[in-house]
Amino acid sequence: MVDRVDEQADRTAASISERVPVALIDLRTLSGLQRLGASSPLAESRTLYEVASTAPAKREPWLLRQAREKLQGAELLIRQGCPAPALDLLLGALLAGAAIRAGQEIPPAPQQAGIWIYAEAIPKGALTPAQAELAMRAMALAQGGNAVPDPMLRQLAEDISIFLQQTDAEDSGSSALA
Repeated sequence: MVDRVDEQADRTAASISERVPVALIDLRTLSGLQRLGASSPLAESRTLYEVASTAPAKREPWLLRQAREKLQGAELLIRQGCPAPALDLLLGALLAGAAIRAGQEIPPAPQQAGIWIYAEAIPKGALTPAQAELAMRAMALAQGGNAVPDPMLRQLAEDISIFLQQTDAEDSGSSALA
């Protein structure tokens, strides 16, 4: 059973048929033949292998996946002693998480993030004042580049990791209710 019958699928079925008899049937044809019941040419056929039909797994939102990848990249750069690019990635991860919380598909640019946080995200309840403080700390440290002490950098990464975990939990909870 295939979704669409094309030449490649037909060639594959023909090569398999040399060893085991194979019929290539698209889903619409199969459905029509099954409606015939005992009159169907498929009535006496037997299925040798059938893929289990399972519900598609919930896909992670791309913005959350991007935030996690940025966090992982930042953690790697921190271990390698590269604070400036790590800070850029940490800020990007945090802003992506904030955008998820605000229901946006695109995070704000770092240059507009402060205004966005205090003009939109907090008033709409997307971010708490503590989460806004985390964002402002990330923006301030990102301006420090290589001068940011390692303990401050590691603490920021840990705090952003917790923020993203909470964001994921809240996003999963809201989609389960929808």
